[in-house]
Amino acid sequence: MKKLEELAILDKGLRLGTGAIAAELAESDRIVRSRSASGRIHDAAVKARLQGLKDADFRRHARFAERVALQQQRLRLPEFPTTTIGSFPQTPEIRQARAGFRRGEIGPEAYRDAMRGAIREAVRVQEELGLDLLVHGEAERNDMVEYFGEQLEGLGL
Repeated sequence: MKKLEELAILDKGLRLGTGAIAAELAESDRIVRSRSASGRIHDAAVKARLQGLKDADFRRHARFAERVALQQQRLRLPEFPTTTIGSFPQTPEIRQARAGFRRGEIGPEAYRDAMRGAIREAVRVQEELGLDLLVHGEAERNDMVEYFGEQLEGLGL
């Protein structure tokens, strides 16, 4: 819907000139200025950490064969371990807890407890199935893009 609104504004500007969309252009400029000064995406500590990275930080410390041997020794996995890929379904209980938390009806502790319960259930199911590598099911994750975006505070490059 937002894109259609933007297209309508552009159409109006092309037909009637920029004066006809001056308010929309001013609002767009305000949003750009706000983003360029936002503390949510411009974090000096994050920038300092990024600038402190060295070439060695992007290289593995051991060769693949050595890493595989260490993993096998520690994890003792079969040659073809079984696992799952992706998130577990968002149950009605998970959605209810998330909505209640966002509306302020339940506190952080109750929300955390609800998510931990969902994670315990995901692990229980995988153990029951006999999987080799267990995952936590991503119960606390909402929409994947939204979730990761929320975690990126301070990373406006």
